[in-house]
Amino acid sequence: MIGAVLAGGAAARFGSDKAVADWLGIPLASRPMRALYGAGAKRLVYVAARPRDDETFVLPPGAHPPVHVVDDHPGEGPLGAIVTVLRWSQSNVPEDDTVVVAACDLPNLTSTVVASMMHRLSTSNVDIVVPRAGGRVHWSLLALRRSSCIDVLAAEFARGERAVHRAVATLERFEIEMDTEAVVNVNERNMLPISSPNR
Repeated sequence: MIGAVLAGGAAARFGSDKAVADWLGIPLASRPMRALYGAGAKRLVYVAARPRDDETFVLPPGAHPPVHVVDDHPGEGPLGAIVTVLRWSQSNVPEDDTVVVAACDLPNLTSTVVASMMHRLSTSNVDIVVPRAGGRVHWSLLALRRSSCIDVLAAEFARGERAVHRAVATLERFEIEMDTEAVVNVNERNMLPISSPNR
């Protein structure tokens, strides 16, 4: 499994670089990266136009720092970043067909959630697993089978599609039920914990 965090968004509503916002003592982007690591990701990467400081991703002792994957489509939204990491993994880790992609603003994501998505993907014939919580699908977290997704998503992106949910419409997917808190996105600064110094 390749674990990828999307860390190159403009964060217009947030008002500053969301990835490095303090969340209970560590940068916000460290939270989903830790969940991917805890779920057994053999390779950790982040997608962004420019490399980030080492302090952006605070991982447990012994974990290798994530690899920077240069976004081929900066400013084009998450679909372009997903296509980027799928292409990168195909060239650099061809033996691993599974990629889990998480937005950088998922502070409550756990390794248990990621592992449950991985289990569902590995024990079924679906192409993609996404969480459903609170009555809707949350597209900020996806587990993908690269071999069946890469050409479809790249073609959709090339023809001008930018919405992830429309780009995956022809793929077989499983919507896994989970608690809403697990996939909360921090879109505004007032969602930061009271104790965060940059709230």
